Amino acid sequence: MSIADEVRATLLIADYASPDPQSKINIVGAGWQVTGIAASGLTPALAIIAVIELPARFAGEEVALSLALTDEAGELVQMAGPAGEPTAMRVQQLVKMERPSVPGVLLGDRVWTKASTVVYFANGLPLQQNHAYEWRLEIDGVANQQWVARFFVGGPPPGPVIG
Repeated sequence: MSIADEVRATLLIADYASPDPQSKINIVGAGWQVTGIAASGLTPALAIIAVIELPARFAGEEVALSLALTDEAGELVQMAGPAGEPTAMRVQQLVKMERPSVPGVLLGDRVWTKASTVVYFANGLPLQQNHAYEWRLEIDGVANQQWVARFFVGGPPPGPVIG
């Protein structure tokens, strides 16, 4: 049985998110599904949050997380890289599964290990209006249709039709 078979994962989109030293995540404006485009051509600021939990026996193990942004066709969204070349919008990192630590409290194996990651795009993203997108989470190279966060980038309403 692989780690991905036992994981509980939560993926959220928010206006803002930041981890704190106690392994909590401070989140503002979480759970939205529709955004727009500013005059700059970018979405408003956004954060993608991934929280994974595994049984206590996985404490101390490292798990590979990948967050990828895909378009309506399921293709990776391409953004301009450092030299202007197209680069897939994917964030990957190893996270260590940690058990909560509460001074003076014996937790036992009933409390699962946890790891989380926050990716914050303070300037927004250059996405197309009137298109749907998905953030997809992979854990140790395994994807699951439950580990997605979908959103739509709306455009301005159509102007009046004259004539």
